[in-house]
This record gives sequence, C-alpha cells and structure tokens, in this order.
Amino acid sequence: MQIPYHVVADMSKIIGSFDGDKDTRNAEKWLQAIDSSARLNFWPNNYTLETARAHLRGPATFWFDAKKDIIDSWDSFKIEFRNTYTQIESLSENWDRMRARNQRNPSQ
Repeated sequence: MQIPYHVVADMSKIIGSFDGDKDTRNAEKWLQAIDSSARLNFWPNNYTLETARAHLRGPATFWFDAKKDIIDSWDSFKIEFRNTYTQIESLSENWDRMRARNQRNPSQ
C-alpha cells in the first residue's frame, strides 16, 4: 500500500505571519496570499488550513484557539477570519484616518 504525500516548498517567506494587527487590509492580503499559494500548488483543504494556522502569531493564535471548534475546513476558516479581521474598519484605523485629515479654518 502506497501512502500519498505532497512535497511542498517552505512558504513561510512567501506567506508571512499574521498577528491580528489593526490594519484590515493586511488581513485580507494575508488571506489572499494563502489562497493563491494553495491554488498554485494544488494544496488539499486540510493542508491549506494547517498552513494558515501555522502562520498565525500572537493574538491571532488565541483567536484560532477560541474558534477551533467552529473552524473545521478552509472555507470555515476564511468566513470566521473575515468576520473577525476584515468586515469593518477598526476603531484604530478610523482614528488614524481622522488624525491624518487636514482641517482647514473656514476664516482663511
């Protein structure tokens, strides 16, 4: 009996890690990097899910641990991940954007 296996390159430099930082654009880019690598390399869904989990750091690791009973596939990971990290602009992003605005004095 032959056991199937996959030989894959080290993707840590291509994908990078995700720590749950405040920038929702980084979250979507990270998710897309994993998705495109999975399609390009014909990864099975369970390998894609494990690759994503292995590249989580800090608070994102705690998030996954709290959701591991819900996340049972790559598709469910993407749904939960997007609900948590990309659905709305974070308060800190709103604050940064507001601070960056140049307000003009109407009397000038």
